[in-house]
Amino acid sequence: MNKKQKTVTMIISPTRLCDRKCVYCYVKGRTNEHSIDKSIMKLSLIKTIFEQANDLFPNVRVLWHGGEPSNAGADFYEKAVSYQKNVEVNSVQTNGFCDKEVLRTWQNLKFNVGTSMDIPLTVNQKTRRETPYKAQKRIALLNQYNDDHVGVISMVTRYNVHKPWEMVKMTKKYRVKFNPVFFNNNFAPTPEEYTTFLKWWVDKSLKEPSFGAVEPIREFVQHVLFGKSNSCSFLENCQESFLAIDQLGDIYPCNRFMGMKKYKLGSVQESIAKSVNSPIKKYFKKRASLLISNECKDCLWLNQCYGGCPSESGIWRKDPFCSTYQNIRDYIQKLFIAYGVKFEENNSVVSMPINIFTSLPGLRRFISMINRQPFSRDCGYESQNFYNDSYLYEHDDYDDYDDYDDYNDYSDHSDHSDHSDHSDYHYYDDENKYLDCVETINIKAQLLPQFIKGNKIVFKKMKIQNISTLSYCEYSEHSDSHSDYS
Repeated sequence: MNKKQKTVTMIISPTRLCDRKCVYCYVKGRTNEHSIDKSIMKLSLIKTIFEQANDLFPNVRVLWHGGEPSNAGADFYEKAVSYQKNVEVNSVQTNGFCDKEVLRTWQNLKFNVGTSMDIPLTVNQKTRRETPYKAQKRIALLNQYNDDHVGVISMVTRYNVHKPWEMVKMTKKYRVKFNPVFFNNNFAPTPEEYTTFLKWWVDKSLKEPSFGAVEPIREFVQHVLFGKSNSCSFLENCQESFLAIDQLGDIYPCNRFMGMKKYKLGSVQESIAKSVNSPIKKYFKKRASLLISNECKDCLWLNQCYGGCPSESGIWRKDPFCSTYQNIRDYIQKLFIAYGVKFEENNSVVSMPINIFTSLPGLRRFISMINRQPFSRDCGYESQNFYNDSYLYEHDDYDDYDDYDDYNDYSDHSDHSDHSDHSDYHYYDDENKYLDCVETINIKAQLLPQFIKGNKIVFKKMKIQNISTLSYCEYSEHSDSHSDYS
């Protein structure tokens, strides 16, 4: 790792102390709770961390994690930020049971804030031991200090995986992303259950204007359309973009490996630079190539997945939810094909009909949320900062979803055959109408629409260095002037 590398996310845990007792906590599930060091990181250590990081990395994103990071206190964060030079943004993942002085400090320091709450709230009461009233009061307090921009992680467990329609109201009220429980089999959904759950959300998020673009559906849409994702779980080598430091200064590949001594890279006291070049990091780099030649060699989505998160399965095996992620990508691709999108054999998009944004009204939200930097899925805010708030609170008539759809159908029907008749498509021949159906996007990706031809958006593989806020139509009208990008 050198100064010319891309942005690095440092996941810093100022303490492993947490006063909550979530039933699926992976920290307590992997280690003896009584053996967890619950001290607070010393200010001298945090000063050393940023002194080294300032020299080592040109751009840094900091994610404060835990334990519960608010236990470090307001003064800790004021001092920590004063030591930072190359930090682009500070984010924090908190349980929300915070002193107001800490919340004010995070607000003044412009921290992005994420939290956790399982939905529906009756499930939250089982898994996080918190009444619905207290849960909503907690989120309301966090939003009060963060301009209503708090991101919420909701864990998918065996308690809620069969009830997605009961979650809709909360996803309209809060910025929600779903993570499946892995580490405690007593609460984790099966891959088949999680697949059915995600299929339901794919259809509703893309087809219903009132639905929000929840994670991880956005991730998978980005995989299918643009051939890549910036989620930490699906990077070819996540170790180029992440490292984690605990309260003692020990360094790990990410926060999910903290406390697992066999994955310890080194320590701040020895130097971050030495840890960056640790032999263990080299094992992570070999993981993708090993999976390519073994378990994943026949997978059509290998270059969008790379075996999934290594913390879930050990670095030499693929993600235990691999079948889910394959099925969801297949499902989304078949949906797009049914609506006229053309793919090459290698799954690259060739073209899509102009009216795709009319046929799938939720799609414009997904495209406008393309991430520019790798992000950690363990932060509620991290993937939320490209949201378009215009759709929030617009529709309040979806309170009861019990008969909205036969949820079980999603476990059996994935071919989208009901959309094979495109006789109702309206293709636009008048160039002046293009702007009615083509959205302006913010994007930094390997694929961009090069021009509009006839009734289709035609894609071309490109190397993009710096592109911000251009529309499909603007790009098509000035394609000649952008030929130096091709």
